[in-house]
Amino acid sequence: MMWVAVIILYLTFVRMMVALANLTVRPLAGQRKKTSGQLVSVLVPARNEEATVGRLLDSLMQQDYEQFEVIVYNDSSVDGTGEILRHYGSIDNRIRHIDGADLPDGWLGKNHACHRLAEKAAGEFLLFIDADVTAAPELLSISVARMDDQRLSLLSVFPFQIMESRGERVVVPVMNWILLSLLPMALVRRCKWSSFSAANGQFMMFRTSVYKRYWFHQRVKMRMTEDIVIARLMKRMRLRVETLVSRGGDVSCRMYRNYEEAVRGFSKNVITMFGDSYLFIGFFVLVAALGWLPVYIGLGLHGALGYAVMAVVINISVASAGGQNIAGALLLFPERMVAFFRIVAGAFAARYRKSYTWKGREISEIV
Repeated sequence: MMWVAVIILYLTFVRMMVALANLTVRPLAGQRKKTSGQLVSVLVPARNEEATVGRLLDSLMQQDYEQFEVIVYNDSSVDGTGEILRHYGSIDNRIRHIDGADLPDGWLGKNHACHRLAEKAAGEFLLFIDADVTAAPELLSISVARMDDQRLSLLSVFPFQIMESRGERVVVPVMNWILLSLLPMALVRRCKWSSFSAANGQFMMFRTSVYKRYWFHQRVKMRMTEDIVIARLMKRMRLRVETLVSRGGDVSCRMYRNYEEAVRGFSKNVITMFGDSYLFIGFFVLVAALGWLPVYIGLGLHGALGYAVMAVVINISVASAGGQNIAGALLLFPERMVAFFRIVAGAFAARYRKSYTWKGREISEIV
């Protein structure tokens, strides 16, 4: 048991060092700006987004970058999304929309919407951004500068998460807790290994010449976790990819409105975050739930205390890297672990059924 305890302590130490390292990665906010030069196509897939899409379009109209167009794909919405899009198109000629038809066989809705949007885009950069995102006025200018400075083919950003209900505050930080304690974000750009990959479909900016050479959303048209899969594919192609985490000064998002919605939403992609390895995610769940027990049995109270200290440092570092409240991260951690187990259980159940319902569509096969 002592060797099991030592291994668990070592792995926890590695996670702590990864979380601390991610504190050193600068977010987009505060970096160099470029306010003109190349046309940016901002591409928004929207299905039943009447509650959020207006706020996104308002924020895009305030950009300090001069040359951009906004194209929204109205994906068979049955709420007031279409009316909102027509209104914004009438007051700003940079904004237009496409009314989607029936979803073709062999496509998931968002992937098809993104593909159609890319076909209509004229910009030298394609920024795919979700309808529930809000952009700071300098978002386009700093993103274009970052793409040029680092010669990137893809820049992805995990938005700062706005959480208003207690359920959101419990569940939404789970993804950062996984990501920022397992993946050194600096290695997404600096390391050629595709295993060091991450991306967030809420914000993905491509260099158009690269995107239209490979048409990435068409390549992953039946993948629910298209963002992560595209990032790994691009890394295997030796294309330059960078992923950053916002701390609130550049791009923000309120993903979900309550506990159950967040659990269901994250169940879509949690297995892919672990490299689609059931063994890896199962081991992680066991260590997260019961890791303290073999440490205590094998190394006694001092070992268990060391484990607890590292767990606290991980939570503080992850919260700081994502611009979230540190006290909340610590106080809600037990509930957060329960939510994590529910997310994983939901993901395994969906994989077993090979079906999932999202935005009113039944996805009959999950890959």
